[in-house]
Amino acid sequence: MDRIRSSAPGRALLTGLLATLFAGYWLALPGAADARAEDPVELSRDGQITDRVGALGDRTDAVEDALDRLYAQQRLQLFVVYVRDFSGRSGQTWSDETANRNGLGQDDVLLSVATHDRQYAYSVDAGSELTDGQLSEVASTAIEPALRENDWAGAAIGAADGYAAVLAGRPVTAPAITPGPADPGTGASGPSSGAGDFILPVVVAGGAGALAAFAYTRRKRRSATRTTPAATGWGRGAEGDDAPVPLEELDARAKQVLVD
Repeated sequence: MDRIRSSAPGRALLTGLLATLFAGYWLALPGAADARAEDPVELSRDGQITDRVGALGDRTDAVEDALDRLYAQQRLQLFVVYVRDFSGRSGQTWSDETANRNGLGQDDVLLSVATHDRQYAYSVDAGSELTDGQLSEVASTAIEPALRENDWAGAAIGAADGYAAVLAGRPVTAPAITPGPADPGTGASGPSSGAGDFILPVVVAGGAGALAAFAYTRRKRRSATRTTPAATGWGRGAEGDDAPVPLEELDARAKQVLVD
């Protein structure tokens, strides 16, 4: 009898713990959404640069000059955005959704850089005059070498000058490298640690599946990239491998993680 009586408080404790965890799961969702309100980001209304992590520092003017040169020469607008990470989404999905949210069109290109996760992607309208070959050439010659050395401004400048070059029929040249901080904005721009840090990737991934279908109807999936700080540097990955997981499965996974 003692064992039977002692098991009841144990079950009650377990039930209470699970109830608390599930309550925390649902209560944390609004906070997690607020922490990642930049996903997908709303681009700055003050220009073509959106820097959420302070990656450019005192080189913002140099990047603006390069973007202005590109527009003056080719009437092409390059928008650049720097964030800490892509909130669990692939770089291509995040970039396409951001481009669509901000109404970017045929004569616009979006370059997205996640400084902490060391990922980048570019989103180009299906009707753009830039070909896949030209985009790949600019990425490998003018963008990735700068990113490998944490030259955040150099990547944007290289992209702008590279696009101007290929559209004019000139060869793309590698940018002069000026190394910067490896992880700008650490501890300032990211969300504070807590329950939301564990829940957020699951919640965001569910939303990505629904939004990606709309994004891909207007933007080409071109050269998504996924890298780490290892020797391979900022290499390009294969496309088409980021199919969304059903919402029901994501919800089940989230609950199981919390129970564990």
